[in-house]
Amino acid sequence: MQGVLFSYEEALELSNLIGSKYLDEYVPLPNISLEKQVTERIKVCNSNKDDCGDYEIYFERDNGSHGWCCEYCGKVHQWG
Repeated sequence: MQGVLFSYEEALELSNLIGSKYLDEYVPLPNISLEKQVTERIKVCNSNKDDCGDYEIYFERDNGSHGWCCEYCGKVHQWG
C-alpha cells in the first residue's frame, strides 16, 4: 500500500511551524518542504475547506499510528 511514513520529530516540527498545539492535526508530506506545505498547501485548503479531503492518502508514523489525511495539504481526517 502506498502512503506517507514520518517520524515524531517531523510531526513536531510541522505542528510548531503551524502553531498548532496538536501533533496530529497535519501530516508532513513527502516531496515538499515543510515550509511550502504550510505557506502554500495548508493555506489553500484552509481557504477551500469543502475541497480538503477529496483525495486522501494513508499515513503511518514511526510508532505505528496510522490513518488517512488529505493528499494535498496533509490534514488528518481519520486516525486508525
